[in-house]
Amino acid sequence: MLLAVCGIHARDAMALTLHLLAWQTPALNLAPAAITASHRQRRSCMRLYLASTLTVVLTLLWSLFGSERLDALERERQMLAARLTREEQSYAQRSADSGITAASAARMQGIVEAAANLRQLPHLPQRAYRIIGQALERDTRWELIRLEWRSTLPEETSVPAAGPMQSVLLGLHWSAGVEDRTPTAIDGFLAQLRSQEHVTRVTLRRALASPMQALAEYNDARHAAPMFEVEIVLEPDA
Repeated sequence: MLLAVCGIHARDAMALTLHLLAWQTPALNLAPAAITASHRQRRSCMRLYLASTLTVVLTLLWSLFGSERLDALERERQMLAARLTREEQSYAQRSADSGITAASAARMQGIVEAAANLRQLPHLPQRAYRIIGQALERDTRWELIRLEWRSTLPEETSVPAAGPMQSVLLGLHWSAGVEDRTPTAIDGFLAQLRSQEHVTRVTLRRALASPMQALAEYNDARHAAPMFEVEIVLEPDA
């Protein structure tokens, strides 16, 4: 009846309905649930398919990125290994040219570490070394065999001091002939040590009262030249 009043033929009713649906989606779907079930199922499958596709694409991208990263790390490792090999070869070549062996390198490393430890000490033995070196340069008949350096706190000495007192115990070997080993030679060397700056006391050790007794005990031509022990006490450090 409505179609007749509006002048619309029945064959055009379906076209009009589709036109209205395409123009504006209705707020309510009046179709039965049995009709719309397949549509909802299809839409759920489409969503699942899109999610799966997106997951696969992201997985592929992440795999490509990880593969590129692994390749870059491998290339960097190979470069570092090649550089290390070149450095080792260069070091071996320089060591061979200079005659440095693994033992001497370890010894040099120990010397460097010992020097670093000495730098940490508040009082160093440079002054004592300088005094002994000057005395041995002036009298070349003496050969230094042993040296013990000590730094004693003021409370342990009878001389008041502003800082620790240094003492050195020398082991000296007479390198000249037996006939030249006289009390005058020993006294002269001891006097030379006493004349050095910062020296407060020079003592011939081994509980001998005089150089003559030292010669009486050690001056035996059947044995090797004796080693004399001399103690040097320096002024306290500032």
